[in-house]
Amino acid sequence: MRLLATRLYPRPSRRPDNHQGCGALPVVVSEQSPQQVQVAWLKQALIDPANYGGFPTPAQKLQEDLETIIRNIKRNYPNIKLTYLSSRTRAYTTTFHNPEPFAYESGFAVKWTIALSVRRSPRLGIANVLTDPPLEPVSYTHL
Repeated sequence: MRLLATRLYPRPSRRPDNHQGCGALPVVVSEQSPQQVQVAWLKQALIDPANYGGFPTPAQKLQEDLETIIRNIKRNYPNIKLTYLSSRTRAYTTTFHNPEPFAYESGFAVKWTIALSVRRSPRLGIANVLTDPPLEPVSYTHL
């Protein structure tokens, strides 16, 4: 199996009022076609989140960006089955790019986006393609 990496992200902007949408820059590292991509991994952060104010505003902006990226993943990779989301693990920085506590607080954006997916929110553009899982008894063993 070969990997196909593509960057689908909101265009960088340090201005909170700048909503340019989401750009796509393909970075192809294999010979796979977009139709062959079934799994994606998404990790995103805001540049200079302090410009958006205090919590929860930067996390809400990041959530909007994540939703846009997920919709673009579905549009650019029509056979996508699964998108993994992950948050920042640490910042170790005091620069304006994405210092603490913003790196920590960005985890809430990932949590809220996953909650939308669980609720099959139309905001993600995927509610119409998901079906309910079959209701079957689950067997388990107590250890």
